[in-house]
Amino acid sequence: MKDLSRGPGRSALKDEQEEAGNMVRFGTLSVVMATATLALAGDALTAMAQDGGAAARPNPWLGNIFVFGSLMLIFYFLILRPQQRRQKDMQKMIESLKKGDKVLTNGGVYGVVSAIKEDRIVLEVSKDVRMEFAKSAVASVDA
Repeated sequence: MKDLSRGPGRSALKDEQEEAGNMVRFGTLSVVMATATLALAGDALTAMAQDGGAAARPNPWLGNIFVFGSLMLIFYFLILRPQQRRQKDMQKMIESLKKGDKVLTNGGVYGVVSAIKEDRIVLEVSKDVRMEFAKSAVASVDA
């Protein structure tokens, strides 16, 4: 039974793509805001270091290293980890393909898997019409 709550023409893939786009936009905004905050914090650390006496003067690069390290952590958690998770999910989906699955390709072709080869699948797109695709061309599987 189709999920009609998404509206006509909407698929789970479109919802996932839209969510990923929103995450990237939110992530970019967060990185910009974090950069500004951390830059101010680094400047404050540098100013505090410069106010101290000559004997208690820490390395002025300390604040910059802190900012750079923080940016790298933010970049990893907001961009790299979600991308790695999506890649693992796609790999699981491709590995679990079996004959009879209804699939959608990246090119927008709907079909039923009629044969699976080593790195390719054969889709039956209509009666007696078969097309061969790379497994990586599969965008989603409709059970």
